[in-house]
Amino acid sequence: MRNAVDELTGLHNKAHAQQALGRMLQRGGAVAAALIDVDFMTNLNQKLGWDAGNAVLKGLSALFCTSGIIETARYGSDEFLLLFYNQPRDTVCEYLQQLIHRVPREKLICHPEYRRVPVRISAGVSFGGGSKRSVFSLLKSAEN
Repeated sequence: MRNAVDELTGLHNKAHAQQALGRMLQRGGAVAAALIDVDFMTNLNQKLGWDAGNAVLKGLSALFCTSGIIETARYGSDEFLLLFYNQPRDTVCEYLQQLIHRVPREKLICHPEYRRVPVRISAGVSFGGGSKRSVFSLLKSAEN
């Protein structure tokens, strides 16, 4: 069995998150899946190096884990999946908006040539529950 934890961030990995989402959908209730993408991550890595990019991913991971209402996973190289269970849509949307506005103010990395390196994220969210949606359709919808 593959390790369910991402080595860099300490978060669950994509496969584990997809299984967790499947279990949530089977239980019924309201489910929301939010895909978070780090904007311009390739540029950051090219300009400041992989260590700086890794620091951003670790910092975001710590930030995402401060809420008890979500399960968080590293979904791709610069993507995270946040899963919400039985949370009202307004709560999920408000949390994501606050997160989008908070991240650029966070001091995720500092670099000698730049006082502060602003980091921005984008988020897509999809709502479903019970047998209304499959894991695939919920995640596909969150990507768009």
